[in-house]
Amino acid sequence: MTALAQAYEAIAHAAGHVLAVPLSIAVLALLWALAGLEITNISISIISLLLLFIIQSSQNRDGLAIQAKLDELIRASDARNDFIGLDRLPEQDVQSKRQECP
Repeated sequence: MTALAQAYEAIAHAAGHVLAVPLSIAVLALLWALAGLEITNISISIISLLLLFIIQSSQNRDGLAIQAKLDELIRASDARNDFIGLDRLPEQDVQSKRQECP
């Protein structure tokens, strides 16, 4: 794993911690008291946008890992193999496959 990926993982993990919200409120209140409302609003917007991308990246990675695990379970079982890779098909094809299920 690259250093950037490790940094993203650490930030995503810290953002999901129980103390993240109270700590964020305390830091923002301090920033507001020291720098004023306008700088605080700009800072919140920038940090929110960056966290959005970091968390989305983490969720994409998790989703791919789960999909790979499910595909391996399908291969190892007596299940129908035509469901492997279903996540890469257009939505209409996925709906038609769902209708085939009992």
